Amino acid sequence: MGYTCTAHVHGTEGELAIDGEQLRLQTRTKHADGAEPERITPPVPDPGTWSAFARALETREPTLTHSADNLHSLAMLFAAMESAETGAIVKPVSDWLALLKDRSSAA
Repeated sequence: MGYTCTAHVHGTEGELAIDGEQLRLQTRTKHADGAEPERITPPVPDPGTWSAFARALETREPTLTHSADNLHSLAMLFAAMESAETGAIVKPVSDWLALLKDRSSAA
């Protein structure tokens, strides 16, 4: 049984698109010389990862990693991005989750 996934993320400077096993990053910024934006095709991750995920959804068997662990990894990634943006040290889980909570209450 084959699975397909289509997702497009649009931003101010480009688009990230996933179509099946194709991953594409397209910048939208025009160059000063009028040249078209560069189209980047990153390497495709192991398709076995997607197959294992789909199989877990279909059979309800546990995945190789637990979602709580994945959330902590994601918190660490977002903390690194926040640190790069602000220049401040961000403690991955506690500081980033507190920042996220502050932002959501302000909205």
